[in-house]
Amino acid sequence: MCLRQRRFRRAFARVKPPIPSLFEAIGSAIHNDERELDRLVKPNDDVAQPAYDYGAFPRHERRKRLSSAQGKNSAMRLSYISLSAILCFSYAAAPSQAADTLTGQMAGRNFLLGGSWNCTTAVPAIMSMAARTENLTLTFDVAPRNVMHVALAGTDERGDEYFGYSEQYKNYWSVSATSHAIHGFATSTDGKVYTGTSYLGTGSMDDSITYTKVSDTKTSVHEVLSGNGNSFAIETTCTR
Repeated sequence: MCLRQRRFRRAFARVKPPIPSLFEAIGSAIHNDERELDRLVKPNDDVAQPAYDYGAFPRHERRKRLSSAQGKNSAMRLSYISLSAILCFSYAAAPSQAADTLTGQMAGRNFLLGGSWNCTTAVPAIMSMAARTENLTLTFDVAPRNVMHVALAGTDERGDEYFGYSEQYKNYWSVSATSHAIHGFATSTDGKVYTGTSYLGTGSMDDSITYTKVSDTKTSVHEVLSGNGNSFAIETTCTR
């Protein structure tokens, strides 16, 4: 067995079925290809001679034809190896695919999927931002790893939020970021009341958020930001 074959088979020896049979076929193709090159450039008694004789051509023509045969062989060998590398990477590192619904601890949020929600948010004056009422559209979908993604869109704001459940730590979590330079992270033991930190520009505040399902077509969110002796309540109602 040639050195290249030994390296090739050792590299993929532990790939689980049915991939090994495919790699063996690729290795066999490389081996057969090398035998063909040997037949062309180094004839011997065990292999039939080529139908044409390179010695019949002028020296410069012989070099050109031999180079062409070797170049073709190298290109074919490279294509086999490239294909095997792509297949190995796809097999070993295939990304987790998103499902149509949430499962397990996240299943209670499935009523949010399947259409957009219209939300009204009363925001008090916070730091450099004036008090205002925002009309937002929220769209929920399922991200890979049983995570819920929320896309937020308003007249002058965009944002994204992700909700998930950690089997390792046995708690719920959420992360968010908006085009107002606000981002945060929070955790929850029951999936209803989240506590964490929100960062507003260069400052930060403690954040407590309570999510309430009023019905399958109505929800409410009560959020309290506090810090440096200040406290701000934000009320949101969403319907569809």
